[in-house]
Amino acid sequence: MIFPDRKTILNRDLIEGIATASISGEAQRDREYAAIKRSTLAFIEGAIRGDKSAYISEIEELAFMTWILAALNENIVTARAIIRARDIIERQLANAQHNEDLEEFARRLSIDISVEGNILTKDHLYRVQIDDFATYASRVTGSRYRLSNQIVKNGYVYIQNEVLVRILEEAFVSFMFSVIDDIDEEAAIDALKPLSDDLARLRDAYRKAHNRGLMEGKGNIDMFPPCMKEIIKNLDSGINVSHMGRLALASFLHKVGYSEDEIVQYFRNAPDFEENITRYQIKHLSGEISGTEYTPPKCETMRSNHLCYMDDDPLCHREWMKHPLTYYEVKRKNRNIR
Repeated sequence: MIFPDRKTILNRDLIEGIATASISGEAQRDREYAAIKRSTLAFIEGAIRGDKSAYISEIEELAFMTWILAALNENIVTARAIIRARDIIERQLANAQHNEDLEEFARRLSIDISVEGNILTKDHLYRVQIDDFATYASRVTGSRYRLSNQIVKNGYVYIQNEVLVRILEEAFVSFMFSVIDDIDEEAAIDALKPLSDDLARLRDAYRKAHNRGLMEGKGNIDMFPPCMKEIIKNLDSGINVSHMGRLALASFLHKVGYSEDEIVQYFRNAPDFEENITRYQIKHLSGEISGTEYTPPKCETMRSNHLCYMDDDPLCHREWMKHPLTYYEVKRKNRNIR
């Protein structure tokens, strides 16, 4: 089982050792590190392409993956890889043979659990502090994960194994994002210098897979995130949307495969609409005349500019949901996900 460990993951010496390792190295550690490097790169590439055959099973692989994600700094790649790692963790937790493993895993995530009842007859529950349960259960859909359907006593929630596993999964996802935030992008790139070609290859694989995927879902506004739907609604109503809002919508539409003519149509009801200016701005953000292709702002930027309208949309509240394009891609693959 992979036990998450912040100290190991943030160990730059470990990461540089793996990055420089060669399968033909004389030392046993070099060969082990080279195998870790190879399997981790394959895992991330598999996450990008939607291939679930690649696997990680060691904390060193998880650590190396984290630094690669920090260096790539692509929200969708990060979300895909972490969710794929979460799925592996789910199976490990569900198949854990000893309660001590679950307790240790939880402890690494600063969650205190204990077993209540007869373990031998499997007539037992796990005791979790109510604050921990509330924090992570809110991110899981389904009535069985609601506090009102649990046994609550003296500040603790008593839950079954299946519920505990989901709680620990969500805690793991939160942990991974917080660790990635602790790694400076430039420091990650520097530590992974020997992998510059591999990082370039991963970026290229992501762009190809991402652009192909977005084009497949083009045209269905039901898959748009709430922020883009709200901006479109305001424009349709003749409301004077802010510059940031217009930039966000136009760059979003461009990224999901809309043509210049199609994007223009969304702005025709704007009170200050001028077609020649609108077309110039679309050409600019698409890179046609600027040389730089703009990406829609992250969710954090949207919030700071008062353009986030998540309300009670469950998908928006997921720990890993940090970009409007991530929302769109997830919805494209599964329209019923919440």
